[in-house]
Amino acid sequence: LVSNTFIKTDNDVRGIYSDSKGRLWVATKGKKMYVSYDGKEIAIDRLFPKTSFPSAGVYVMLEDRKGNIWMGTKGDGLFKAVPVNDERNKYEIKQFVADANNPESISHNSVYSLLEDRNGRIWVGTFGGGLNLVDDAGSGVKFYHYKNRLSTYPSNGFNRVRHLATDANGKLWIGTTDGLLLFDPGAKDFLSGGFVKYGKIPGDKESLGDNDIQFIYRDSRNIIWLLTSSGGLNKAIGKDAMRSLRFVNYTKKDGLPSDYLL
Repeated sequence: LVSNTFIKTDNDVRGIYSDSKGRLWVATKGKKMYVSYDGKEIAIDRLFPKTSFPSAGVYVMLEDRKGNIWMGTKGDGLFKAVPVNDERNKYEIKQFVADANNPESISHNSVYSLLEDRNGRIWVGTFGGGLNLVDDAGSGVKFYHYKNRLSTYPSNGFNRVRHLATDANGKLWIGTTDGLLLFDPGAKDFLSGGFVKYGKIPGDKESLGDNDIQFIYRDSRNIIWLLTSSGGLNKAIGKDAMRSLRFVNYTKKDGLPSDYLL
């Protein structure tokens, strides 16, 4: 990214994403964004000609089905890059931050995970404010979370979300530092639906190996794997995750180089 630099953060990559146009977006800890296509860098001001790209610590990116590129940051809120032409090579950017005077603003300014569900809804996992649902159907953008319409979210914990994923049935898996949450966004009254909790239970070998979940991965066979901070790799087993799940734990005893997985 930056050659002959003495500043470590210049080349310390925090977010990376390949969009539908084949472009590679790379965000660094030094709050820089680099975009390239076929190995050739694209000047960032060409993509954002009207509004300069902000100096923000982007951690995660997502292109939705409309071509918008969402960017979650560590401390700078959520950004939405909206294409202004059919070629999707020029964008306008909008920023959303937590506002104590606006109950429908995003619940926290650190965003670690983004997900688009099968209905095209954008879910935001914040590291400090739990889960948010984006509502941009009207004139303004609203965020639903435990402080307003998503009031069933367990706000007494589970506020630090690290990763979001969906299973083959469209259920939302929420990996937090306090365990796993399951939620059904396809339910008729999903905003008032309940959350199912899973965590480490001392003495129970079929519970999660650790509550701090770093990453959730669904493989080609639709098996869900969970990577934890000190409980190794966990394979989720169960026909109906909203009713019952058990976990098979794989640790250093099984040949892993570490029980801390990212």
